[in-house]
Amino acid sequence: MTYKTWEKELRKELTNLPQEEQNRVLEYYREMHDEMLLNGKEEDEILLEFGAPTTCAAKAGGHVEVTQPKDEEIFAGRAPKKKRSAAE
Repeated sequence: MTYKTWEKELRKELTNLPQEEQNRVLEYYREMHDEMLLNGKEEDEILLEFGAPTTCAAKAGGHVEVTQPKDEEIFAGRAPKKKRSAAE
């Protein structure tokens, strides 16, 4: 994947944010990408460090993925523990 493709996917994931916030997030990653290139990193290294566009969007308040129980919790026959409120 190229940075251009990665950024395009990130842009799609940020659509539920206000335009100003979308621009801020995109600019942040653009600047980071350019700085890392100048410091000698390869594009694939940079994208690996950034992570998936969906993850970056979730961190920025964009689309958030639904978290599923971990395989080991399912196979162990137990679901993730629920937090108890102070009233319980």
